[in-house]
Amino acid sequence: MPFVELDALNWQPNWVGLHDTDPAEFERRICEATAGDAWVVAGSYMDFAQRCFWDRVQAVLWLDLPMLVLLSRMLRRSWQRSRTNELLWGTNREHFWKHLKVWRRDESLLYWIITQHNHKRREMRSAMADPRWRHIRFLRRSSSAFDQSLLEHAQAQSGGMGAGLYTSDTPQRFMAAGSKICQEETLDPRAVMIDNEV
Repeated sequence: MPFVELDALNWQPNWVGLHDTDPAEFERRICEATAGDAWVVAGSYMDFAQRCFWDRVQAVLWLDLPMLVLLSRMLRRSWQRSRTNELLWGTNREHFWKHLKVWRRDESLLYWIITQHNHKRREMRSAMADPRWRHIRFLRRSSSAFDQSLLEHAQAQSGGMGAGLYTSDTPQRFMAAGSKICQEETLDPRAVMIDNEV
């Protein structure tokens, strides 16, 4: 089943985001990537997702973790990526220290999490109550224990290869998560979106 990572479709060299610079192209890429009958999408970009594929999505797994958990994970992940000089989406590298500079709003993930966390919760709750999306099965998960079970499932599915959280193996982790959720919830895993905040 195809895996679609929205960040990979969005981010261009030097952290230029199509969602800001060329929204029509970003939307075209999302629609093209989800044109088939079966896929798992990881990411948010709610407005784009709703226009491109929410009319066909079967389930949305909402990883609604507490802000402190998100902050600690972002800091750990960013530190690791910065230290290893990990290449992201083919063209970019993460720089840990800039995320701490909350006065540089366009570059700081710390600022983004703090200012967007409650907004994203309201946005998702609103979508869950919207009659346009009554065909979608919304699955909200808000515990680290659930994340641990996903990690264990992803490691088992990948033959023990390090399927760690927030590393370059994100596609395997999300595919395993989608598969696990579909099994637990007895869903036909044809069109699943996993909304992860960070």
